[in-house]
Amino acid sequence: MPLEWDKYCQLKITLEAQTPLILFHNQPGATLRASEVKPKLDRYLYLFIGQQEEPTVEELEKDGFIQNNQLANGRTHKALNYKMQIRVSRTSNWSPSPIDNSYPCFYGADNEDNATPRHILICDVDMIITCFSKLGRNLIKEHIEDFFLTTNFGLRQNKGFGSFARSQLTVNDSEKEIDSVDSETLIKRCASKLKERLNSNVCLYADLSELNTENQFRWISHFSRIMKSGINYPHKGLYIKSFLFRYYLNQTPSIGNEKAWIKSHDSLLVFSRNGRTGDRSQKEINYFLRAYFGFSNSSTFMTNHNRITVKNEINDTSTRLTTIKRLPSHIYFKIVRNHVFILATPYETELANRAFKFYRDEARNLIPEISTPPAFDGDSFLTAYQLELTSNEKGSIGEILQGVSNYRDNDIEIMSKLRNVRLLN
Repeated sequence: MPLEWDKYCQLKITLEAQTPLILFHNQPGATLRASEVKPKLDRYLYLFIGQQEEPTVEELEKDGFIQNNQLANGRTHKALNYKMQIRVSRTSNWSPSPIDNSYPCFYGADNEDNATPRHILICDVDMIITCFSKLGRNLIKEHIEDFFLTTNFGLRQNKGFGSFARSQLTVNDSEKEIDSVDSETLIKRCASKLKERLNSNVCLYADLSELNTENQFRWISHFSRIMKSGINYPHKGLYIKSFLFRYYLNQTPSIGNEKAWIKSHDSLLVFSRNGRTGDRSQKEINYFLRAYFGFSNSSTFMTNHNRITVKNEINDTSTRLTTIKRLPSHIYFKIVRNHVFILATPYETELANRAFKFYRDEARNLIPEISTPPAFDGDSFLTAYQLELTSNEKGSIGEILQGVSNYRDNDIEIMSKLRNVRLLN
């Protein structure tokens, strides 16, 4: 039987952990928090209110599901009237462990004072939802499974941490254990719902079942690093230039990036890889491209054999943030049953054409400003990246990865599996 509410108007669901959850704190019994899940579920349900055969806002207000009160500060929707409880499943073992370098996608293993390490937890949970609105119960029942198939929780959500799924999924009006659901059925469902949720037209996919949990996140780390910054392992004879920079340098007109821009204003002359020099800032448009992939308030790079640290600030008083502490990447990873799905979220208009200031920390010398691009087509970018990863053309990333597939190095062996990524229609 599919999901059913009991006579006490309660819905009981067991959620199976798909990836580790990075805890906000390590108090006894800490796990997935209802205070995080409910606001996200509220926003998700609002996507369907008034659509097709779903009830309207007015009908839900009359039925008591939408609370008739004032909006809280910062909220765009009124809270929905149901209660939620989440606790560690009786069949699961609560055993958090300090996060370490085994998970390269997480860069905050320790807090600022280096005293309290973050902890991760892989633990199933039981969730109880209580709702006395009939229309509300129907709405929750209809969409709760897909909500968890498309949502991550805790810290570093966009990198795939904190993924849960109902232990049983409704397929063709009957329930199946999630691990017994046909792979293609599950893949198509996840891809379709993720594209709908994230307003994306493109979804990449890879089967990571041959990798354990830690290596799955190493795979994600390699995917992200090659895409955004490239990699350089001189001791292993492996260099791959950033796909982001390659992609834009091949545009017409050629588009450069913030790293080349800063270097050009630091030394006026930029040394290319073939040893020639030239003023690149005069030959191409330059944008702060990596802003799309998330950034913090500072970044470090090497120029002229010196380490330069720069800080970025939005140079616009109309925005609520002047100094950027951290903005998440627009590339989203979701793992379900060892299947990883990768999508690009739409480029935020508030980031378009924003001028950023870059400073040298030592003397606070201002480097001329550089702006974010006016637009960024994440779908086209991901499509091109998938083609590059799977290409056999000489000099392509795919050809380089194919050449290192026989390295006796676990890290590079995982990297070579990026060639398995495919585009889902």
